[in-house]
Order: sequence, then structure tokens, then C-alpha cells
Amino acid sequence: MLKFLSINNIVLIDGINIDFEGGLCVLTGETGAGKSIILDSLGLVIGNRANSSLRPKNDRLTEVTALFTNVDNVLVKEKLHEIGISGLDEIILKRQLTNDGKSKAFINDHFVSLSTLKHIGSNLIEIESQFSEQGLLDSATHLDVLDEFGNYSSLLHRTSESWMNYKKLYEEFSEIKNNYEKSINEKDLMDFELKELENLRPTENEYNILTEKKKVLINSVKITENIEKILSNLSNENERGIEELLADCIIYLNKINDFVSPEMKSISKSLDSILIDIQEFKNVFQIYQSENNVNDSNLNQIEERIFEYNRLSKKHNCPKDELIKKLIILKENLKNNSVKSMEIKEMEEKLGTSKKLFTNLSKELNNQRIKCAIELDKSINNELPALKLENSIFQTSVTSKANFNFKGNNDVIFKIKTNKDSQFDEIKKISSGGELCRFALAIKVVASVNNKVSIVFDEVDSGIGGAVASAVGERLKKLSLKKQVIVVTHSPQVAALGNEHFKVIKSNIDSKTSTNITKLGNEERIQEIARMLSGKEITDEAKMAAIKLIED
Repeated sequence: MLKFLSINNIVLIDGINIDFEGGLCVLTGETGAGKSIILDSLGLVIGNRANSSLRPKNDRLTEVTALFTNVDNVLVKEKLHEIGISGLDEIILKRQLTNDGKSKAFINDHFVSLSTLKHIGSNLIEIESQFSEQGLLDSATHLDVLDEFGNYSSLLHRTSESWMNYKKLYEEFSEIKNNYEKSINEKDLMDFELKELENLRPTENEYNILTEKKKVLINSVKITENIEKILSNLSNENERGIEELLADCIIYLNKINDFVSPEMKSISKSLDSILIDIQEFKNVFQIYQSENNVNDSNLNQIEERIFEYNRLSKKHNCPKDELIKKLIILKENLKNNSVKSMEIKEMEEKLGTSKKLFTNLSKELNNQRIKCAIELDKSINNELPALKLENSIFQTSVTSKANFNFKGNNDVIFKIKTNKDSQFDEIKKISSGGELCRFALAIKVVASVNNKVSIVFDEVDSGIGGAVASAVGERLKKLSLKKQVIVVTHSPQVAALGNEHFKVIKSNIDSKTSTNITKLGNEERIQEIARMLSGKEITDEAKMAAIKLIED
């Protein structure tokens, strides 16, 4: 329910704070006092469009804040969870306006879009008035009103669950089918790409090995020339090389080995070791030279494979080493085509079964709605005479549509005709402000069973008085036993039934006109209701009548 409302810098309101309780709350005040400004401000904070007249005419910020408590609406909590707000039974809505027309919306100090604010606000409080963007003027709410009246919540749940299941299966089926059709269309291409990769037969790290081999082969002449020079220096058939010279040095040292110092003897051993190393190096050079003879055909083959690696890597947009993975993936994709074909057939059968279940539930739901619409019309039409709508007839139109959603495939429109000779038309196109509120009152009294959304009525007593006003008051009181009801009224009969009473006052101090609101105590309440009964001059008789109205 609405627990607190703060309004700052809107038209004649500098700043007011209102604490609400449950039950029936009445707002009264003289014509032009500013009651409509309060309702417009409430509409603003629940996401209604900002009328240009509400924008600040100074440099100050316009701000409206509303606190709702004991929130147990599932739709509200689901939406809040989507935007990262959860686990709360109190919700603070805030709307800000600047004089350049910019608007900001907040929920529990989280910045949100205006559409999100409106979604949350419309599920917390409903405003019924001639100029409201909510309530009966929004035909999208009519289906929910009928469903709330009908005793088929289990069927609604099963239909919604069936729709969600069908939608999930359809999305899965569409994705699988699209992928399959894409793979079939690309089969020839995949076959060709697979053949290319199979011809290449890529192996791990082969590309790097090939580039090294290419580098060696390209520089083979230089390598050969230099190795030959090295071998010639080590050992030359025509001239004495390092190997022979070193061997001679060892022989010479051995001849004097018995006469030299230990240090010289150790040099002889080191030279032996060096000679062995040189002989091993020579062997390595000889082997390398024999194995790496220049061969143009080898170089051509290596360059061709390097070219293929580069081409296919660029074609598949992947590193050279990942061509192996690409080969595996292509094989798997082609292999899976036959598997996906069977999977699609199975999914089509499941989808058909799911759609049939949902269609059957929708038909059953349609029949229930048509049946309950007759009962709803009967109950509401019984309420109308007491609300001075005796010449009006209410009718619920239930039609089927081609498009489905989780609520089935029905459109529900509330229609009325205000006299016997007129035609039925949508309620928002025919009713005046007061009539609309009385129709809304009749509908809410009859249909509101579990819906705890707070409701505001404006001009519900327009053009009525006496016994009819009492009948309106009694129904407002009855409705307030189920939910919080806030009513702006000029009727003393209605005001006398309020659990709490606020008076809107317009004052003029130092040439400045402003609107304020005050909560009335018992004596003040008697005075206000007496004023509503007798006018500006409050008589003793009016006070006694006010006391009687309150006590009754």
C-alpha cells in the first residue's frame, strides 16, 4: 500500500509530506484548492507522462517520492529482480523534473527507465479518473480484471506454464533447425574445405619446422662453402690442417714428457682431449654436409607446403597450428548432420505435442472466460442502479485473436451503453469522469478478490448526492476492506466513512498562493464535513448532521 507521499516544487505546492494508512482515505477541499495537483503528482511518480504545467518554473528541482510497503506483488518482484533489486517488501519510487523538460526516474535509489517505473507503479497503485492513463482507460487491464473475477487460477497457471514450455521448445527448435539448414547449404563448401585440409595433412609444429628447413635450403650454398672451409682447416689432404698439427704437438710433448714439469704434462692431456673434440666436430660437419645437399625439388616441396599453410590459415582465419582443430571440427560437423536431422524430427514431434497442449488449454480458458464474462456482467449490472447508472448496461466482450501469449489468445474489452437506444462501445469512449469512476467502483467491488493493488478514485461522486452518494460511500468502504482506497471527494456521505481524512487547503500569504494538506483530527473532521454539508457558513445543524454521518 501507499505509505508516504512527498511532493516538492510542483505548481502551487512548495513542499508537502503525506503519511497514509490502510483502509479508506478521503481527500477533501474546496474547488481549486489543489487536489488535482496531488493526483497529478502521484501519477507522475508512477510513470505517467509529465504535463508541461508540472515542470518547475524556477531553478529548483521538481521531485515526487512515494513509499509503498507490504509489497507482495509477484510481477513487481520479478521486474525488480531483473534490474538487480530483490528481497524487499518496501519500494521507494522517485521522479524528478527539471525546467528544461528532462526527467529522471529512480526505484530504491537505482536509476531506471520511465517504462520500468511505469511497469512497477501500475502494479502498485491504480488511478481511476477521467484523465488517468491507467485503470479502465487502459483496455489492456480488462483481461486481468476478468481473470481475477473468474475462479480458474489453476487453469491460468497451467496455460502460462504450457506457453513458456512451448516458447522454450520453439526457440531451441529454431536454433537447431537454422544451424542444420545452414550446414546443409554449406555442405559442398565444407566437403571442399575438408578435402583441402586432408590433402595438407597438417601436423603439430610442422609449419615452424618447414620454415627452418626453407631457411637452411635457401642458404645451402653459403652453408656448404663455409663448412668445406672449416673441414679444410681441420684436415686437408693437400696441406696440414689443425688436426694433424695438433697431433704433431702431442707427439712432441710425449717425447719430453719425462723431463717436464707436472704443469706441462697436464697440457699434454688437455691437448689429447681437444684433439678428440675436434675429430668429433669434424664428423658432425661431414654428416651435416652429406645430409643437406642442395635439392631444388625438396625446396619446391617445402615452399608449396608453407604456401598451403599460409593460404588455409588465412582462409579459416586461424593460426597455422589450429588447422588441425579445424580439420577435426569439419569432420565432426559433417558427421553430425545426419544426427541433427534425427534430432530435428524428434523436436518437431515434441513441439507439435506442446503446441497442441497449449492450444487445448487456451480453448478451455476461452470457454471459462466467456462463461465468467456473463457472470461478471450480471453482477456489475446489479450494482449500477444504486450508483445512479440505472440506464447503463455493462458488457464484457471476449474475442479470440491470432496471436498467442502466456495468457492465451483472448482480447477482453469492457463496453457500456448509457441508455437503451445507444450502441455498446468501449467504456473509455463513452463515460464521463464521474461515471467512469463509478463503473470502476462497481467493477472493483465485484471483481477484486486477491488483487492488493491500492486504488485512487477521483470525482467518483460527480453529479450525485443523497442516497446515491451514500451507496457510493458504502461500496468504497466495502472495497477498502480488501485493499487501500484513496478517494478525492466532494460528498460528505463519502467523507464521513473514511478511516483517515485529509484536507487540501489553498492559502494566500504575502501575495503568494500555495497549496498545503493537513490530516484532520476528530473535531476538525466534523467541521470539514459540516462545511461540505452547508457551505461556507457552518451551522450547528450542519455539525450535528456531520456527527450523525460519522457515527452511522
